[in-house]
Amino acid sequence: MTGWDITPSGVQHVLGKTRHTAGELGEQLSAYGGPKGDLLKAAHAAGTLQMAGEKPPSGPPGPDGKAAPSGLLASALGQFAEKTQNDLTFLLARTAKSVDGAANAAREYLEGDERMASHVLHIALGAPDLHPAKHGGEGKHGGEGKHGSDGKHGGDGQARQ
Repeated sequence: MTGWDITPSGVQHVLGKTRHTAGELGEQLSAYGGPKGDLLKAAHAAGTLQMAGEKPPSGPPGPDGKAAPSGLLASALGQFAEKTQNDLTFLLARTAKSVDGAANAAREYLEGDERMASHVLHIALGAPDLHPAKHGGEGKHGGEGKHGSDGKHGGDGQARQ
């Protein structure tokens, strides 16, 4: 591929799908942690090891106001949720920022195409310059061409006899 081929409809399609998926991730994230999160429910359901007739141990009140679950599995789930909640929140925020950045980049690209096309059209509609050498231009109408000033070397760097 030698260039970019960005279409507004293609960009909208991809960004729309990404936004939808990020929204679903946000819903999962809200169900993941917090006072009514699935991990806290799992920790409560995990139970503890106890002898028959003993009262189950419980920790200090959790974010939901109930006694926090205790036991190895409940503790592990709580620590896991605490350690990963910020990472998942960051991932969701990074996704939203990336989608916005991609939309802005595509808009700038398309607007840049319009500016370039307008500039090229402006140049094409201008009056032709029939005497470019008068304006300091060299090339087809002036300058040394293929032969250097000594006539022995061409513009291609090869020695001439």
